[in-house]
Amino acid sequence: MHMTRWSVDTAEKRVDIFVSKLTPENERLNGKIINGWTMNITYDAEYRREAEKINAELERLAERPEMQIGAWMYGIDDPRTGTKRVDIFVGNLTPENQQLHGKMIDGWKVYGVWKALTPEDIEQRGK
Repeated sequence: MHMTRWSVDTAEKRVDIFVSKLTPENERLNGKIINGWTMNITYDAEYRREAEKINAELERLAERPEMQIGAWMYGIDDPRTGTKRVDIFVGNLTPENQQLHGKMIDGWKVYGVWKALTPEDIEQRGK
């Protein structure tokens, strides 16, 4: 569904669901009444702007060789609150990239800095 956050208006019997991408599936849900509750699906433009900002910042950090950043993923950790999280994958753990763990970057919390497994790492685990 690509849900970023949601809220409930008990007085209006309405559920507001914000999504990062409008799809035919979630558009069909928009305006639907389920057990007397109206579903309201809205494109979350604010989330997309914030995602563009975190991507730009992580791309800037990835340019620094000592960061060893190869990839990252981000999303909403808790749709009820809109808490934003990012996980960073690195080639090697370094003191520089380890300092990112737990840090807030433009309102996004870095939950983890993870060493990406190589085929050699996987082979060693199998022995």
